[in-house]
Amino acid sequence: TLSADVVQAFRRIHRMEPRRKVLKPTVNFTRKLSDLLRKMKIAHLVNAESGPFVLDVVERDRKIVYECNHFDRYYAGATEKIATMCLQERVVKAMGYKIVQIPHWQWNKIKHRKQRSEYLRMSRYYAIKDSRELLPRDEVPQDVALNEFDYLGEYFFKKVPDVC
Repeated sequence: TLSADVVQAFRRIHRMEPRRKVLKPTVNFTRKLSDLLRKMKIAHLVNAESGPFVLDVVERDRKIVYECNHFDRYYAGATEKIATMCLQERVVKAMGYKIVQIPHWQWNKIKHRKQRSEYLRMSRYYAIKDSRELLPRDEVPQDVALNEFDYLGEYFFKKVPDVC
């Protein structure tokens, strides 16, 4: 058995909470997005921790993540994401989240608040309705022809020599 001092030390350690990560201050882009979501009455969390990642904005009721893709998430002078962000996106999708991508050049191009909220609403809708993630990537695509008559379309208008 352990001594009383050791038991007390273990109890104190057991009650201790782990140190929280020091979060970076919220970027203006993320703050504006959060304000729009609040006006759209969508409950969300900003700078939410999920696994090893700190996600920009996460909805509370659905598994949807809003990625505010700032300029520092892209290669210099390109529209291609850096490798770490691509990996994060794949892992977050594997965790079961839908991702709404909001690139900074698209967001900055839209000046009016109503247009931004409409852009956000449509991006959210497309992320929810996107069914490409449901099928496994390695699955062989199914043939769209349902019966043998579906293959006849390419021969239907072919001229057949008249035999009299």
